Parts: sequence; structure tokens; C-alpha cells
Amino acid sequence: RAGLPLLLYLPGIDGTGLAASGQFPRLLEKFDLRAMHVPSADRTPLAGLTDTVCAAVRAERAASPPSRPVYVLGESFGAILALLAAEQLGPDVLHRVVLVNPATSFTNSPWAALGGALPALPPPVYQQLPFLLAPALGNPVAMARRLVADSG
Repeated sequence: RAGLPLLLYLPGIDGTGLAASGQFPRLLEKFDLRAMHVPSADRTPLAGLTDTVCAAVRAERAASPPSRPVYVLGESFGAILALLAAEQLGPDVLHRVVLVNPATSFTNSPWAALGGALPALPPPVYQQLPFLLAPALGNPVAMARRLVADSG
């Protein structure tokens, strides 16, 4: 897969990428896809997550031919992370940034008030956030089917 452009997927606030996992098979046709996963117990602040993304991109660049393009695709909260990483890395390291449903108006949303409380949730509750929020954000049945199909 080293001949394909590298695409690093940065998930939304749930940290799993479950909502986007249905897109991964098609992306794998054109990209060497890597997906960031943030465990529910991980409470790394935004700056630390940005450093992690930058370190991963730099490591990939060091192990790849200079001609290999590196893209970052950020979904929702991951889009903010993608923008911060792009600012640090610059265009010589990171070739493209793709933002999907960017959380750029986050401060104007109800999530801004709740966002600080999310890291304080017990890990079992935090792990269930994608399913708890699914009725507001997508199709919970389809998300559950994908999770079962991916784990089996």
C-alpha cells in the first residue's frame, strides 16, 4: 500500500470513527488509510492530541518516499485537530487537509457548554457516547450494524 497516498483519518469527539467506518472500504481503494483512535479513558488535551497527530505524520513522512502525498481527513472535532496539525506541519510535510462536517462553529453550539464535562464522564458512559448521540447525529441502527460487522 506504500504506493498509494497516505490518508490519516481523525475522528470526531467520540474518538472512534464509528460513524465514518462505512466510508473506509471505498477510501481504501485509493489511499493507504490510517485511522486515529482515542481510547475513551484517554483525556489528553487538544495540544497533546495535535502533537500526537504531528508526530504520526512526521514518522510516516520519514518512512516514505518524498513523492508520497500525505493527506489528513478530519471529521467534526477531528477537523479542528486537522487544522491545528496543518498549521504546525506546513505544506512541505502535509499535502492536503480535508474537513468533513467541521466543528468550526463549536462555540455557538450547545456542545460548547457540555464539552468540558465530557472528559469527566466515566469511561463506560464515554464509550457509549456515539450510540447515545446517534439519534441526533445519524442512524443508530446502521451504526450498530457496522460495529457488529467490523468486530466479527
